[in-house]
Amino acid sequence: MIAISAATGRADLLRAWVEGGEVGLAAMARLLSYEERSTGLAPLMMPEDKQAIPSGSLSTHPIQRPRSADLAPVPFWRLERVEHLEPKPPPPPPTGVAPILRAQELGLRPGVPPPQLELVSEARLWAALRRRLGSSTPSRQVDVPRLAERWSRCERVERVPFRSLPAWAQPLMVLIDQSPRLIPFYADQRRLLHQLRARLGRGALREVVFLSGAERPWREGRRRYHEVPLAPGGYVLALSDLEYFSPEPRRALWSPVAERLRRGGATLTALVPSPAERWQGDLAVAWNAVSWERPERLGAARRPLSDSQRLDRAERLLGLVSFAASVEPALLRAVRRLLPAQQADAGTEADAWNHPQVASGFAPAASLRPELRRRLHARFQGEPEALKRRVVEVLRFHRSGAPAEVWLDEVLGLSASHALPPGTLLAEEITAAETLWRRMGTTLTGEGAPAQWMRAVRGFVSRSGRDRIPEAAWSDPILGPILWRAWTAAWEGAGTPPLPPGLGPDLIDPIDGEPRRWHVRQVGSKLNFSPSDSREGGTLVDLESVNGQVSLRQEGIYWSQASPLGEDAPLPNVSTLLLLTDRTRATLRRVHRPEWASALGRDRFGLWATLEVEGVEQRLRWIPPGRFWMGSPEDEPGRYDDEGPRHLKVIKDGFWLGETPCTQALWQAVMGDNPSQFQGSDRPVEQVSWEDCRRFLKKLGGQDADGECWRLPLEAEWEYACRAGTETATYAGPIEMVEDFKAPVLNAIAWYGGNSGEPLELVDGEVSGLEKEARDRVDEDRRRQGEDVPSNRTGTHPVGRKDPNPWGLYDTLGNVFEWCEDLWRRSYDRKPDPEGSDRVIRGGSWNSDARFCRAAFRIRNVPSFRWYNLGFRLARGQSALQSGAEPGGAERPDRGVARRGTRPPASGPRKS
Repeated sequence: MIAISAATGRADLLRAWVEGGEVGLAAMARLLSYEERSTGLAPLMMPEDKQAIPSGSLSTHPIQRPRSADLAPVPFWRLERVEHLEPKPPPPPPTGVAPILRAQELGLRPGVPPPQLELVSEARLWAALRRRLGSSTPSRQVDVPRLAERWSRCERVERVPFRSLPAWAQPLMVLIDQSPRLIPFYADQRRLLHQLRARLGRGALREVVFLSGAERPWREGRRRYHEVPLAPGGYVLALSDLEYFSPEPRRALWSPVAERLRRGGATLTALVPSPAERWQGDLAVAWNAVSWERPERLGAARRPLSDSQRLDRAERLLGLVSFAASVEPALLRAVRRLLPAQQADAGTEADAWNHPQVASGFAPAASLRPELRRRLHARFQGEPEALKRRVVEVLRFHRSGAPAEVWLDEVLGLSASHALPPGTLLAEEITAAETLWRRMGTTLTGEGAPAQWMRAVRGFVSRSGRDRIPEAAWSDPILGPILWRAWTAAWEGAGTPPLPPGLGPDLIDPIDGEPRRWHVRQVGSKLNFSPSDSREGGTLVDLESVNGQVSLRQEGIYWSQASPLGEDAPLPNVSTLLLLTDRTRATLRRVHRPEWASALGRDRFGLWATLEVEGVEQRLRWIPPGRFWMGSPEDEPGRYDDEGPRHLKVIKDGFWLGETPCTQALWQAVMGDNPSQFQGSDRPVEQVSWEDCRRFLKKLGGQDADGECWRLPLEAEWEYACRAGTETATYAGPIEMVEDFKAPVLNAIAWYGGNSGEPLELVDGEVSGLEKEARDRVDEDRRRQGEDVPSNRTGTHPVGRKDPNPWGLYDTLGNVFEWCEDLWRRSYDRKPDPEGSDRVIRGGSWNSDARFCRAAFRIRNVPSFRWYNLGFRLARGQSALQSGAEPGGAERPDRGVARRGTRPPASGPRKS
């Protein structure tokens, strides 16, 4: 027989047995680290089944559970946050907003776009070129000083000397590198060629275009590709980066060219738009390279920058223009000039243009990909305010003569980002941007506009909303509904339109109708969506939807396409995943074994982790966030007034909660003593005060880097976990109390006064634990055989013997009361008394009557109170948000004798 570990189920073993018989079963067992058990028990047992079998029928061989570190790593997911959306009345259509019926209504911004700034002033550029390309030519002016000198030496002058004037070398060949990576410098190349033609004349200038990547890279004129012959002694000027900007330098294209030209006697000069620090090797020397950047901006020679430093400088420059709809070379140059020379140079322009997440190609303008744009928006926030103002001024200036909607689209993004100092944008510009998007929404939802114009508006809304509008705009209370209305109207696909990441619950318009609930479970590497009304556990989250569509937004993906619920979806290799329907927004997070846990797994109840202290194990269950009806309805049997008013409570963050109350074994391992009245290592610890629990939690450990710590559950968390998605008095169903100590629904789920038995005779105030344990074991064997066993035993019982709730929690009702973190308040519509110290107690106990064993039942006592039916349940999560006065100076009552009754004893937990 194979003993099954807690980390796996029966499915793999069953499949191996069906396909391979006993041989396949044994092979699969060895592969999964199972162990043989020398017993004939059948069928196979899961770990949670072991406690339900009579102790005498189990093998005495200890079963070694494999630790998670011994198994292959399994990616588990858990629910981190969930929001439920309710339908709202549809907003009234905007009044006084006219549609846009033709492009001429928007027009162009006044002014003329500015030219691109020069890399260097004309005087400095020509002075540098004259030193390399300069020559001389004779003139018709007599060289009088030279003639007088010869006459003074009495020399005979046979030929009159003439003066030589400075001139440009002729002929001059200009090699123009028009690789896409040099697009930011195309205007500089055109400007220089125009000036050369004016100074040298077209007859003395030969222009050759060099196309990087072509099979035959030389081109002269149009449609003619060939190697260009050179006259001996000619001059060559290359306008190129010599491949220093290329991510994969192919300088072999330039080295043989230089060698061939030098053999022909040519004089070489290269005008390189990059600082000299980038020039590696001897290629720059061979071409007699000179930097095209202004010398006063370069300053003294600097140490070469690393690739990461150059990337950081490029991303800072891109961050300054990240709100621009498009990035033209002139705009990039103007913004780069706003930065000091030590922080950005001409090479920074090229690095920004050639960034892997910038779409440029041969286009006259580049665009930032949405992922990079969103990241750079955050970087823009940290820039100095004076720099932000100047960037906006430059952007406004460069949008002169551009379509009005382009500038207004940028104004919308800048306004929504809340990154600008007050007054940077004009109030009329912001109003015009909002009006533009209102008119677009009206245009797309109305009639009368030509079909071609409708397609143009729809395309503009789609591109802008998907690529340029920042996340903050979608959640803005004013801009969000405007954008969402236009985006929804522009959507032409099936189902609900894709959703941006910043979309908040107030922005979506939930569909009106009766929602259907869908269980989301992790099945291997997929998400399974199944409609069900069952209370079976193991679900990651329950989604509600009217239209039956769900969007899965992955990390790093801006938009997500909706797909029908009911189809399995693969789990991506990301850390977080957002599930969106028209009624629910849920965030799933991929988790691995926490540092405090010795094992992590998932079973039919959900995600679990094991805490191990000195060999003692305590399993905790992950309680996902959600909402529930807290308190009891007025018609619930046994209800008290302090259980209301019943209200919808939201648990925003998930947390870990003990599968069972804290056992005496765990308390002994942590604290070194056992204060319990009813001794037994697997029984719940009792006789512990709220203050004792705090000391226990402190010894377990403090807060970690994620803000999680060991603590007691909040009262709302306790009831939420106890109910486990149910709304009745108990998680097993409604309660019907035949008598005070008789409620049939409790027999299967709780130890209470109706099935825990009559009081035993105490010896010196104590009960013999071994005697009671032996009698309990015999009683359990008789009950499992169908015999009617009289209830003549009393005291606490070993944990985990009753049926768990749908989330795998045992003994939430009965066995022992449990301390909560909260200060007491008389009803849920009141705040805790700031001067009070009473703490909340929940759950009922082994000697309680039936009405105490309801999910909504609550009592209280001072933090120093101890009793033999009062314990606690371990929780771990974010620090408790419930604030209040810490207990202090409370009188510590003496231990009393347990007794049954319809009310707790006077010195026990009390009702208000």
